[in-house]
Amino acid sequence: MHNTRFVSFAAAAALLVPALRAQGDLLYSVNSVDGLLRTVSLLTATTTSSVQIVRSTGGNATVCNGMSRDPISGQVYALVRFTGNVRDLCTLDLQTGVATVVGTMSDAFAGIAFRIDGTLFGVTGDGAAVPETLFTIDTTTAAATQVMALGAGSDGETIGFAADLSLYHASGLGSPNVDEVFERIDTFTNTLTNVPLTGYDYDELLALTSYTGGNMIGADFNDELVVFTTAGHATFLGALDHSFVKGLVFVPSPNTQPFFRAYGDGCPLAAGAIPILFGSGTPSAGQTVGVHLRHAPGVTFGLLAVGFGNGTLPVPSPSCQVQINPVVVASGFVTSGLGEFDFLLALPPGFLPIDLFFQAGVIDGAAFAVSNPLQMHMQ
Repeated sequence: MHNTRFVSFAAAAALLVPALRAQGDLLYSVNSVDGLLRTVSLLTATTTSSVQIVRSTGGNATVCNGMSRDPISGQVYALVRFTGNVRDLCTLDLQTGVATVVGTMSDAFAGIAFRIDGTLFGVTGDGAAVPETLFTIDTTTAAATQVMALGAGSDGETIGFAADLSLYHASGLGSPNVDEVFERIDTFTNTLTNVPLTGYDYDELLALTSYTGGNMIGADFNDELVVFTTAGHATFLGALDHSFVKGLVFVPSPNTQPFFRAYGDGCPLAAGAIPILFGSGTPSAGQTVGVHLRHAPGVTFGLLAVGFGNGTLPVPSPSCQVQINPVVVASGFVTSGLGEFDFLLALPPGFLPIDLFFQAGVIDGAAFAVSNPLQMHMQ
């Protein structure tokens, strides 16, 4: 069961002043079954919209093997199959689903990920001519240049960059830390470090992307959304309504539209998870939206703080900070047995188009830990 509280902001509306505007994030997925581009709800793990991927010169996509967003240009790229086993590197129009072919891949690549400087990396699958190997990929020609052999883990390969700028590689199906491995790669020095897996026992990770702070979001062989910390702790988030997701990417939406956007850092709990905070609904006047806490300790006291800015305060500690300063109000709650809490927020008619900032803190044994902060952009 989720614990839920309904909060009205009508009494506070007169206090609101213009604050920093920001963009939100939409989660997109592609898979190896139907060639659809979907938007996915983190709250329910279900599809909120979809569009068929079609080649600009004609023909529907049948399979996708990876997807990532260039942080420099903002362009989304995907590995798309239109006929047979030929994998094309394509740019995607997220509104229409039109895929423009950049070039044909030289091998059976299983996933792609952009570094912060716009360098595209790809990993080959176990059935490739050069299997389980990391490459860079030219985004103008699709030409691949080998970087390093990987090889750990059994079937299944995927990669994703995290907020710490490291590339994470997941491989394998079976027992954690035996058949399944999780590795951190410094792509500037080409050094690889094994990250021991703990927590939820997923099965063969198929896709991986950064969320915020120390959390990443992945999809596994059993069609489950799983949250991973960069320390290797896995936690189940939800069951997807579509199968064999091979690409996940968060895409910022224009700040002319209302959105929620996660940012900053949360603090690892003693058990290993980092509490995750995200929003749902459309934050516009007259609407009801939700702020949702997951992966906190079960049946523990917490506070949801609301602020007008994204400044920081060194509390509860310099390494575990409040990141929504100035804070204007805080509401107490108790998590469910699963460590969850849902806040439903009624935004009154006439509510000003500003940004509010949320962050949750929870008691964790003798310590106090915070989630990532969350920005609600009213429009």
